[in-house]
Amino acid sequence: METQRILLRTLAVAVVIASVIWTTTAAVESQKDAALQCCTKVSTAEVTDPIINIRLQHENMKRCVKAVIFETERGKFCCDPTQRWVQKKVKQFLRAQRNKHLASTPPPASTISHQTRDFRSACEIGRIVYFIIGSGGTSECCRSVVAMETQRILLRTLAVAVVIASVIWTTTAAVESQKDAALQCCTKVLTAEVTDPIINIRLQHENMKRCVKAVIFETERGEFCCDPKQRWVQKKVKQFFKPKNSN
Repeated sequence: METQRILLRTLAVAVVIASVIWTTTAAVESQKDAALQCCTKVSTAEVTDPIINIRLQHENMKRCVKAVIFETERGKFCCDPTQRWVQKKVKQFLRAQRNKHLASTPPPASTISHQTRDFRSACEIGRIVYFIIGSGGTSECCRSVVAMETQRILLRTLAVAVVIASVIWTTTAAVESQKDAALQCCTKVLTAEVTDPIINIRLQHENMKRCVKAVIFETERGEFCCDPKQRWVQKKVKQFFKPKNSN
């Protein structure tokens, strides 16, 4: 039973670790795919389709250029961030998203998650402004978002660490309990008959250390290590395990 419980808990830890590794690997692969599908040139022609989402692409040392990516139902458009119509559509999109969020969400109590959403919204605007005009993007709200996100990640990491530590502690306690049981084994046996009512019976096998072969009678006064060769011991064992409804 102890071995089965230890194996089940070890399996649970393995599943958690495998899930974290799988999620991290998937995120890395997703970033690789996004890098391969980057914008290599930008358009100055105004996008007239309804915008579903906006993404920002930074210039790198390979072939990706600085661009504002407008996602529409017809596809994605790589646009020049210096164009005024691009900046105007970005502001309109962010304003519409904020109004939509405020209209669909009732005013909640002041919580960390609600404050984080507000900070993130303001920081997103500052980040896009900084991306487009190249200045004014390093705001206090962005630093607050980073601090709150870091705190949330640390809390989740701490929770996982507590679970793993709990499993390790429980496993160690079970092993130590088994060691204590081995150290408290019977080193000699009694031949005198036990007259107290027997609550339970355990069998002890002889080993290479100091434990001898014994029948252990558990009573309210304690445990008695008895010689299994004694007839009275064999009789009490049969009586204990004899069905109550038998004659």
